[in-house]
Amino acid sequence: MDSTERTKYLSVIASQLRAALPAGEDAVWRAFIKAMSQALDCEAASFFSVNGARRLLTLKFALGPSAREIADITFGYQGIVGAAALNRRSEISNDVSKDPDFCGKLDRATGFKTKAVLCAPIIHAGDLLGVIELINPRCGAFTETDRELADFLCIAVAKAVHDLRKAAGTA
Repeated sequence: MDSTERTKYLSVIASQLRAALPAGEDAVWRAFIKAMSQALDCEAASFFSVNGARRLLTLKFALGPSAREIADITFGYQGIVGAAALNRRSEISNDVSKDPDFCGKLDRATGFKTKAVLCAPIIHAGDLLGVIELINPRCGAFTETDRELADFLCIAVAKAVHDLRKAAGTA
């Protein structure tokens, strides 16, 4: 992805997030995973909310062929998404079959086949708000440019959600 394409995606995603703001936090998360999935042309995407005190992840929103089957599943920090939450840094695995962090429970439960993932934590002022997981890019592999884009946009969505929570008195 060159700088012109990246600028285009940034603009599109920013406008989609702005459009979702009046509908509330859940709408922002849904818009965010949809926009990121489209920008990186992924087969599936998920947003996990975080209970940091208990180290739990809850799959709140998902897109893709098995999305309905996996909604609202809660589990401890595990897998690549758990590593991103625990370490508070984005993780790329372009061959999950060789990644010791990969946890294939959801694949086994749904029949979905995860090949590659990019997970990125969503952090504002030191608080972990959630983790986004992008799955199976149609081009075959995630790049460092994809990671940079995800990291940048996670900062932007974290600020937007923090501002929503502050306005609602829940920040």
